[in-house]
Amino acid sequence: MQYNIAVIGGGPGGYVAAIYAARSKAKVALIEKDEIGGTCLNKGCIPTKALIQSAHIYDLIKKAKRFGVNAENVNINWEAMQQHKNTIVANLTKSVETLLKVNGVDIYKGKAKLIDSNTINIISEVGEKSIRAEIIILATGSYPATIPIPGHDLEGVITSDEALSLPEVPQSMLIVGGGVIGIEIGYIYKTLGTEVTIVEIMPQILPRHDEEIARDLREVLQNIGIRIYTDAKIKSIEKISNHLKTTYETKQGIESVTTQKVLMSVGRKPVIDAFE
Repeated sequence: MQYNIAVIGGGPGGYVAAIYAARSKAKVALIEKDEIGGTCLNKGCIPTKALIQSAHIYDLIKKAKRFGVNAENVNINWEAMQQHKNTIVANLTKSVETLLKVNGVDIYKGKAKLIDSNTINIISEVGEKSIRAEIIILATGSYPATIPIPGHDLEGVITSDEALSLPEVPQSMLIVGGGVIGIEIGYIYKTLGTEVTIVEIMPQILPRHDEEIARDLREVLQNIGIRIYTDAKIKSIEKISNHLKTTYETKQGIESVTTQKVLMSVGRKPVIDAFE
């Protein structure tokens, strides 16, 4: 197949570019190995906000008495929360895919590999095929980063991808990294009953944000029971029975916390396997 433009990656950068090009009368192909919509729609902003809303409603109902509303036997249905989140994601993903098709974009599901500056090989469950394009747009997105400390690959050490779809709410969780993703997930699970500890290597949480906002948010999080350690460096993670012992170093010395889960929330890296 010959195209004017081929886009590798179906996230916000890729599908918007593809639609714009198609509306400009170009013949366009889009290749995506996972779900259309990218990280934000499938494993980031949207599912996170859906779970935050569920957690917020649960927290509000528990406090209903102060507003003159009696609510008894309030509990969570984690499976239903997950289903609500998944439904929202699925509907939005379907909408984006429909928008692409309506605008005449050919969608290929599979893993893309650049052969040369004009040729893409697509590997899918049904086999392989190649397409050619005058212009190729790389919009391959990112994936969760980890840090190569001892124990980083143990069972129970997860990334944000897994954290949003755990089979049950864990009793305890240590979060490596006090950025936006770690704080959002920490809030969700703390509100639902998990004991949460956040360890951040920088002097403040939200290191790239305004100091006053970070300070005020830290106070809010600590008031709901989240333990936060800044200027703290993770040294190791080790398996202790069915839990994980995380050792970290602060200005006061070496400390450790034992939790059921450890979430690596240390940023993201670009996906480059299509053109390695």
